[in-house]
Amino acid sequence: MPKERGKSVYDCDICGKAFSANNALAIHKRIHTGLKLYHCDICGKSFSQSSKVTLHKLNLAKHKRIHTGEKRYHCDTCEKSFSQKEHLNYQMTSASQDFNINYIISIERLTHNTYNPVSINIY
Repeated sequence: MPKERGKSVYDCDICGKAFSANNALAIHKRIHTGLKLYHCDICGKSFSQSSKVTLHKLNLAKHKRIHTGEKRYHCDTCEKSFSQKEHLNYQMTSASQDFNINYIISIERLTHNTYNPVSINIY
């Protein structure tokens, strides 16, 4: 029975971790017991929490694109395509930096002034 509202009052009798809700403690105890009630219908892997199955399926779908060759993310700057959005984001940052560096070098060559180069950053 909770003593004070918002305080952790349900303690795990195995590791001592405290929880504010009894159902959170029950879910936590599955770590110690090894009970895995939730299963991935794609690969059969088992999990102790339903949210872990959801996350697993998202990562599995993302990983499968590597093997299928599907590249749904496209760079408008260089026309390359990527299977994962993170790779496109990295490319966009790199492409932007390469453009800025090349632009700065071009301006420096135009000014013929190596002691006081003109640099312009475009964002």
